[in-house]
Amino acid sequence: MAERTLFSLALLLCLQSLGSTAEPSPPQRLILAHRMIGFGPHFRGEAKTPYGFLFPVKEAHGPDVAGWCREGHIGALHPSFVDQVEELKWEIGQAMEAGVDGFVLDICGGTHEFGIPDNMLKAAEELGGAFKVGLCLDYGYGGTDMKVACVKEWMERHAGSPAQLRLKGLPAFITYGSGYAILTKADEVRDRIGALRDAAGQPIYVCVDMTEFPNLKPEEWEPKVRPYAPYADGITCFFSRQRFERNAQAFSAMAKVCHESGKDWAMSLWGNYYTPGRTANLENLGADNSRLWDRMWKVARDTRADYVQLVTWNDITEDTTIMPGLRRHFTFADLLEHYYGPWYRTGVEPKPTRDQVYVFYRPYRTDAHSPLVAGPHVHGSDSQDSVEVRSFLTAPGTVVVAGMGKEDVPAGMSSVEFPSRPGPVKVSLLRKGKEVLAFHAPEWITDRPWREDFALRGFSSEEPAHWAKWFGGAPGWISEYGDDDGNGLPNWFEHYYFAQWTGTDPNADPDGDGSANRQEYADGTDPRNPPAVYPSGYRWDAATDFRPKDETYPILDSLGAKVWEFQFLSRDERPGRFAAAGLLVQQLPAWLERGDSWSFGIGKPDAGSLSYFGEANSAASQVWTSPVSGRVALAIRVAPESGITPLSVRLTKGGAEQPVWQGTLEPNGEPLSLSRELQVNRGDRFRLTVAGRPDASRWSARVTWTSVFAG
Repeated sequence: MAERTLFSLALLLCLQSLGSTAEPSPPQRLILAHRMIGFGPHFRGEAKTPYGFLFPVKEAHGPDVAGWCREGHIGALHPSFVDQVEELKWEIGQAMEAGVDGFVLDICGGTHEFGIPDNMLKAAEELGGAFKVGLCLDYGYGGTDMKVACVKEWMERHAGSPAQLRLKGLPAFITYGSGYAILTKADEVRDRIGALRDAAGQPIYVCVDMTEFPNLKPEEWEPKVRPYAPYADGITCFFSRQRFERNAQAFSAMAKVCHESGKDWAMSLWGNYYTPGRTANLENLGADNSRLWDRMWKVARDTRADYVQLVTWNDITEDTTIMPGLRRHFTFADLLEHYYGPWYRTGVEPKPTRDQVYVFYRPYRTDAHSPLVAGPHVHGSDSQDSVEVRSFLTAPGTVVVAGMGKEDVPAGMSSVEFPSRPGPVKVSLLRKGKEVLAFHAPEWITDRPWREDFALRGFSSEEPAHWAKWFGGAPGWISEYGDDDGNGLPNWFEHYYFAQWTGTDPNADPDGDGSANRQEYADGTDPRNPPAVYPSGYRWDAATDFRPKDETYPILDSLGAKVWEFQFLSRDERPGRFAAAGLLVQQLPAWLERGDSWSFGIGKPDAGSLSYFGEANSAASQVWTSPVSGRVALAIRVAPESGITPLSVRLTKGGAEQPVWQGTLEPNGEPLSLSRELQVNRGDRFRLTVAGRPDASRWSARVTWTSVFAG
């Protein structure tokens, strides 16, 4: 009952701040948020153990591999709700406070996914209907027949609901992937949209999505959009991996056609993007701290977007979260409430009524070393090595990040950056030399990340007020890299190995190997298990070390050592910028199916070998980390499989990529082979890379690699 009372009070305060809950006149410029239906505050049922929410399992398996990047809803720290409707009312309250007018719920499959949408609509109705709920028909999964069934069923269930999203007076359906700019022709879109309209049984509003539209040549932009306009009520581009400047130009072309055709320009707007193993160039997609968020809102204003779709409210492994979350807390939602939302709606830049300060940063620098997943990490722009302070001030002041720098800033909205360093992040605001505002961000910056996790962190001076309103009591913020008990062991280490947040004795030696926990942390070793003893003749082979149903990453050998990693490498425009000899390094999921949508990677083992595959100017890379010191015999064979251009093959050692062996693999030519005995030390890393040239088409090569311990 106490939890329900707390929730009801918080929601009442929110609704009172928004005015009457009676059905309002629709705002001139709507702010909608794209919500993934399967990922709500308690989507994993682990809210009772908030640390387990960040660390789903002690040993990472399957979808919980160490690189899996999904932003948990701040609701993970809330006591359990009475039922899902109450939980969704709590979530809607936070969205309304931020200035969001409604959710469009992503339907990947069919009507069997209507559980959360039905409850979301019910929650919105119980709150008075001011908040709207609609569907986004996701053509990335399932065909037209499935989406037609969704429209028919949704209209039959909810056509009269006061909370149903309506645009231009009609029940509205947003789409994703309904008109991919390159893959789908306009007449195919006509047929898709026509089928949806027929299924509805009454006039409906349909927004066509042209995801990846900026990939087209600029001279094709306007001619490509115009054929879509007759079939759509609105047009959007849900997402693009192009650079911001190109996206902005493409969106301007789309907006021009929409305005001339009398259609809605429905701009999709994102502030960050990161998925381990998939992001081709993070600088384009949000590595620039919060500045992409700022730039995208300017495009929405400049192109006179009729409404915007925030991509996305919650997260499906892509770190696009805008909702209050465990990494960025209320930062994006708060900036939306006080600055970007009002400016977009009114066309007038807001003025601050109090000082508000926000900090954004990445959890580690590009020169960080990981004790668990060794080697180079995903790198984006220089902003990975900086801390950004965004301030919204009533008067000029000086912002200070302890140990990193200080800078004078003007009144209003501004942004400054400082080089980051490992340690806690403390931000303060000074005027005339006196501290008028200060806070510590919960998450530290580390020089020893325990997993690949480039996800943006954020915190602000507003967080205590948000916590008091939505939770009550003492704040429950959590940190992976902090040291809550000051024992010299970071929180992640204590939780990962001992399933507790604090209280581990740094001087204990639970595995009896002569190394105390503190030393095991420094060495990057497992404090629960002594090092394995490898007999002479022990053989490592990625094709056989992989065991079906065991998706631990990195791949383990039979004695439990993490020895095999797989990475995709893509040439960057600035040679030498990244750790791996001018290559942008990304961790790949353990194994990729050749028949899926991936165009690069390493396929599952077949007949004792692996298939490397890629495209022009890209490479598939495999890493073996030696768990022994001594002599090791390496045997590698690389054979051409498909492609019409030569491939470069090279074996390197260590973070400096010291050359060990290299060659050129000709199409239809003889295999390249290496057989060599080397002296190695425990922890030495050997990387085999097969790379396509800039003029290469899709290619593949068959690889066998064994390492045998010679003693």
